Amino acid sequence: MLRLCLLAGATLAGATSPAEATTPAAAAFPAGPYKVTLSHAKVTSMDPSNQYIDVLTPVGAAGQTFPLVAYAHGFADNGEDDYKRLGPAIAAWGYVVAFANSCRFGCLKNCKTLPHDPSCFGTYYEEQLKVIAWAQSGADGAVGLPINHTAQVGVAGHSMGGQSTAFSASYKNASQHNIGAAVLHHGFTHSYPAMTVPFPLF
Repeated sequence: MLRLCLLAGATLAGATSPAEATTPAAAAFPAGPYKVTLSHAKVTSMDPSNQYIDVLTPVGAAGQTFPLVAYAHGFADNGEDDYKRLGPAIAAWGYVVAFANSCRFGCLKNCKTLPHDPSCFGTYYEEQLKVIAWAQSGADGAVGLPINHTAQVGVAGHSMGGQSTAFSASYKNASQHNIGAAVLHHGFTHSYPAMTVPFPLF
């Protein structure tokens, strides 16, 4: 997971604008050794705003497995589609990167709003944890993904996804979901839960 933290820092070194709807820009850095494929799965446990998960998978040798990273998008962003350079850049270094598409403008099913935040993002972090649970369960759509289920999981997110990442890495969430590191990219939050894993901020 330390490599994930360092990679994220290098990837975002060229990002200049913390604007809420601005996706992080990728900086020049060495490309990873793996080719990357994209797949999609509908997962009915996700918020009904959008129940699809995008998965970027490194193409390794037969039987090779990789750690999982659950990435949370920002306000008004989609899943992998708004992180066309960042997502594949992470996956190419040997991570299965899964993006939720739910709660683009807030969650529909459990609309909780934290002080000074956009409406209905108070439980958005639960979508990130659902991605981990789905990927680790071997449920329909997750079957065959080359995930190393014994490795710790990484969580990362941009803007409101950065806040989601902070909550996912706090309280008992980190230990219950085997989270080993968190990376916040231009995290937007007015709440500061006590994270229990290493958490670089960019």
